[in-house]
Parts: sequence; C-alpha cells; structure tokens
Amino acid sequence: MQVDVEPAGKGPAGKRSAPEFQRQVMDQMECYRRYPMTGPVALDLHFRAARKNPPTVQRAAKHTLDILGAALPGCERPRRRSVLYHDDRQVKFLYAGLDQNWTQNGGEDGRPGSVFIVARRASDVITDLCMAGRLSREHHDDDEDKDSPFWTPDLPDDPEPGWPLTNPSTPEERYLAEASRFDYITDLQEAILARTNASLITGLSMYLEWRAEADPPEQLAAIFEKSQAASRNLLLSNPFTLPLPALPRATGEAEDFALLIRDRLEEFRSRLPLFRTLLTPVTLTFLVIPPKPT
Repeated sequence: MQVDVEPAGKGPAGKRSAPEFQRQVMDQMECYRRYPMTGPVALDLHFRAARKNPPTVQRAAKHTLDILGAALPGCERPRRRSVLYHDDRQVKFLYAGLDQNWTQNGGEDGRPGSVFIVARRASDVITDLCMAGRLSREHHDDDEDKDSPFWTPDLPDDPEPGWPLTNPSTPEERYLAEASRFDYITDLQEAILARTNASLITGLSMYLEWRAEADPPEQLAAIFEKSQAASRNLLLSNPFTLPLPALPRATGEAEDFALLIRDRLEEFRSRLPLFRTLLTPVTLTFLVIPPKPT
C-alpha cells in the first residue's frame, strides 16, 4: 500500500495526519477485500519525506505502528475497528527506512511525502528467509549477486606504500592525501559492514530454520558461530555484534538503561577506531529476545 501522507512522529503533525492515513490504508485494504491481520506480522515501512525537517526514522516508525492498530474515533467502519492489525505487539519483524527528498521547490518533482507499506504474515517471511538461507549455503560458491543480502564483498586493497602521501608539503598534496584516505576508509567501512550484514542474515536464517527442529532450540549465539563457519569465515564479523542490556521493564529503569547503552557504544568505538567516524550510511539491526513470562 502507498499512503500519500507526509511521514510524521507523535505530536501535532502526527495527530492531524493520522485520520487521513488510516482512511487511505483501510480504503486500499477494502479494495482487495483484506481485513485486519490477526496473527504475527512482518512489516516493512518505507518513508519518503518531502518536507525540510522530517522526523527521525524511529519516531516515524513508532507513530506509524500506533496508527495502524485501533481505528481512531470517526474512522471506524462496519465490522472494522482496527486498521492493519489489532495490536502492534503482533509485529514480530519490522523494517523501517527513510529517504529525505526535500528540495527548495517542495519535493522531488513536486511530489508530496508518502509511506509505502508491505505487510505479510510472519510465518511466510520465516519460510522465505529459511529457504533463501538454505539456497545460499548450498550454492555459496556461485553466489555473485551483489543485490543478495548474503553477498560478501571483497575488502579493498591496502594503499600502495607511500600512498596516500604521509608527509604532504603543498596544499594540493594535502588535498590528495585526505581525499585518498577518505575514499579508502569509506570503501573499507562499506565492505566490512556488508560482510557483517551477510553474517547476520545467514545466522538469522539458520536460527529460524533450526529453531523449529531443535528441542530445545539452540541459542542465537551458537547459531551465529555456525553461520560464520558457513559464510567463508567472514573477516571482522564478530566485533560488530554488540550485546545490549535488557530492556527496562519497570518505572525508573529507563535512565539507567540509557546510561548502559551509551557505555556499550563508547566501548565499541574505542575498541574499533575505524568506526569512530562513520562515512557511509548504516543499517542498525536489533534482535530482541522477549523475557520469559513470570
């Protein structure tokens, strides 16, 4: 579904656009005779912002998850009190991306902002991911598709001895040295992050596949160790898994949680100086394991 509404977060702008957002979603679902999903959901949210200062991707995602649930007063329809699902706790897989296409003339080609939504049953996504992982492991020697999430690019070659210039003496030489260093670090960051992403998606597909077969299911950390062995021993994969503290569950724990997160990230940056300054867009993947019910 494509919703022609500017991405928004919680606040006045989000409240104003929410009814129209819900109406467009329900109109498109009714055209295909679709009703709110009742089971686990896999959801992709692609935000395209045309205004100058859009919300951050996490704020836009949080707001959209809320308004895809219960219909707002005045938006209800016969036999329909929910929009896409009944509760956002049904969302088990979530992808969110944001493109800012603002220009001074009011957006790319004068088009307004929009949100593109892909919703599928979580069980279908798990089946597809497991099959993709199995095919990738069986045919990894022939896997040269750069669009594949399992693709592992080669690391860039080290600079030749004496280049970039170690002791530039003129403005031109300093410019060439900095430009060469910038390009090399960017290429190196992109390659390492792509290889890490391939290791992650391989491990996740193996985890989901074996989770249904193992009794009890194997721990995710053990699966990642096996995925590295099946992924051509990816260089520098381990350092990019960053265990985070447990999510706060009681009032007053949020402040301590934020401090722990900051400490973990600072430790990560000090351990890997190559990534103290990011020169390439990144994807953050969070694997959240819910606590056992008490």
